[in-house]
Amino acid sequence: MKKGKQPRRVVAVALFVMLMVVGIAAPGSAQKITDFTADQVLIGVKGKVERESKLTVIGDRIRLDRMTPADPKLSFIFRRDLKQAVTINAGKKTYFEGPFEEKAFAEAFGLAGASIASPEGYLVSQLYSNIYVIILLVLGFGMAAWAIAGSEAEGTLEMALANPVRRVSVALGRVLAMAVALIAVNAVGHVVLAAYAPVVGLDEGLPAWAFAAAFAVSMAFVAVHVALTFAVGAATGRKGWAIGAGAGLALAGFLVNAMAGVAEVFEAARDFSPWYWMLRENLLTSAPGLLSLGLPLALSVVLVAVGTWVFNRRDLAG
Repeated sequence: MKKGKQPRRVVAVALFVMLMVVGIAAPGSAQKITDFTADQVLIGVKGKVERESKLTVIGDRIRLDRMTPADPKLSFIFRRDLKQAVTINAGKKTYFEGPFEEKAFAEAFGLAGASIASPEGYLVSQLYSNIYVIILLVLGFGMAAWAIAGSEAEGTLEMALANPVRRVSVALGRVLAMAVALIAVNAVGHVVLAAYAPVVGLDEGLPAWAFAAAFAVSMAFVAVHVALTFAVGAATGRKGWAIGAGAGLALAGFLVNAMAGVAEVFEAARDFSPWYWMLRENLLTSAPGLLSLGLPLALSVVLVAVGTWVFNRRDLAG
């Protein structure tokens, strides 16, 4: 009974956190501002602070201070007026200075020419390029890794397959359940955001379909990562490998997309980053296209099909 309730509790917690994030982020853009300071705190599942950051915007100058309990404080300073980018590592006493590519900075945060003080710029930089989709990814990784690999390790999968059901039906049924849960959580978050937007001025200048488009693109982004997690878990029966594959893709894609404007070696690789597919154009002001919607959804279908095919042919552990 406890095992049956666990997935529902995870979805409920994720939904609560999602609404909290939307509620906290929305008031920050209640009026037009050009200079501001924003504090962000990422709290883990055990209630401990995992990361703190402070964003300061003064005219053409942007400073981001980020700290994690296990790492020294890092400061990133972007001077648009001087075309200069500075990285300071206080713990290691290192200092790096280089040219500031405004186009690359905008692409990395999904601004696509929008000001960070505008509704579309603020929401993308504060929600869609980090914490909002990360919450969806964490929820998806947990469900996808458990769907086959986790259930197999617990011994519940073998019990399910002892009934007159096909493996393919079991696998696809669990994929469908994951999809419904993720869509529901994401939809509630966007419905709340869309309803609250007019109250605080977050809808100013946005098209009527802005949040519907953001919902679709963010859902496709999450889908490709979750599909990879499911595929690896279904093919190998190893939960750790499954989570590692999905999280590895998310981390590598984020770093490649962020570093592409700084180091030329990452420019070609950026085309393969799901973060780039999602943030190449502002997902609140641009209609979903083949790159932001079609490609990740197509890859998700392929990954689920491959994982299910291998699972249908391999022996279960134990």
